[in-house]
Amino acid sequence: MKNIFKILLSILSLTFLTSCKSRKPFIAKTPLEGKALVYIYFPESLSMSEDYTFSVFTLYIDSKRVQGVIKSREYLSFNLQPKETTFKIVRNDIEEEDVTLMLNQGDIYYLKIEDNLDQDRFDFYRVESEKAQNEITNKCRSHSHENIYFQEN
Repeated sequence: MKNIFKILLSILSLTFLTSCKSRKPFIAKTPLEGKALVYIYFPESLSMSEDYTFSVFTLYIDSKRVQGVIKSREYLSFNLQPKETTFKIVRNDIEEEDVTLMLNQGDIYYLKIEDNLDQDRFDFYRVESEKAQNEITNKCRSHSHENIYFQEN
């Protein structure tokens, strides 16, 4: 019985360590040549339980669904063509908010998801660069997938 417990504990510990390592800390990037760089981040929920959120956000860029979801304390980044672009966030496949930006070549943009479960609402808006970098650095890890699938026209 003790051996089974030790094996189970070892497996759980290894799983936890592996899952934490799959997320990378924030490192500021520069846009690829001829592109605009957009970060979308979700630092944490504004709720009674800061450690856990029930909300899962799906992202659409110009009405095209991006593979995967954004959860609490995650961020994604995209190098996109400079043009007017609409970003839509859908919470739990029900509620949605969108932001439209005129993306300029060489510029960096930060869009924040702010979830407030206690008030049963969320916001999605553009954030000033210095504030966003600080929040991402201190509160987020990158999405567990290195390259999120999104195909531009």
